[in-house]
Amino acid sequence: MNQGYIKLYRCIKDNELWSDKPYSRAQAWIDLILKANHEDGGIWVRGIYLEIKRGQLAVAQHTLAKDWGWSKNKVLRFLSYLKVKLQIELQTAHQNSRLQNRISIVNYYLYQSTNGKTELQTELQKDYKRDTNNKNKNNKKNNNKEEINNKYMSVFDSFWNRYPKKLGKKSCKDRFLVEIKSEKDCKAFESALETYLETDRVKNGYPLDPIRFIKRWKDWIDYKELKVDKEEFVTSKTKLDWRRLIDE
Repeated sequence: MNQGYIKLYRCIKDNELWSDKPYSRAQAWIDLILKANHEDGGIWVRGIYLEIKRGQLAVAQHTLAKDWGWSKNKVLRFLSYLKVKLQIELQTAHQNSRLQNRISIVNYYLYQSTNGKTELQTELQKDYKRDTNNKNKNNKKNNNKEEINNKYMSVFDSFWNRYPKKLGKKSCKDRFLVEIKSEKDCKAFESALETYLETDRVKNGYPLDPIRFIKRWKDWIDYKELKVDKEEFVTSKTKLDWRRLIDE
């Protein structure tokens, strides 16, 4: 069975069987777990204080080589292997010409227990609670966003039903959500639409494409149309096309 756990006390290192060298890779791996701090702390190394958290250890390569009966190169290769396999995190620093390693055992809580309750259970409960809280926040945020979008969409639907020219509804809807960011904008947009629909341009059958109106809707908030008799645009030499004039 590969489930559950046993309590492996550090005093096992005093057993003569543990002293057989060279260590196997499995024995070296267990030795790293045994060497790791079971609680937060720190050590002084040649006048420099190193913070060592739970599940971490600070050890030089030559020390591991001596303890395991290995060469330094074999130790280095083994640590690199564990790092690639995501079993440890490795920080290396030079201390007075000697290589010092700070090793973090990944998922250290899998190998230890607290107060009769596995840390795995504790961590899983924390992760579940954190994920649940994040999920609730995201749901609330999404619900608020959906509620706002629904409110804005009712304004867009009213605009689309009333606007005399129907073209590219999806593009218009997307642009509308970019332009309209608040209830104040909604009211201002509706007011601008009322003003625009009363212009001669629209009444004469030449409204802007709907997406152009949405992009320029603010131009019509305080717009006052200048009423000009068409005959004033007619001269003795040139007769302007009224359709071309109102499109400009």
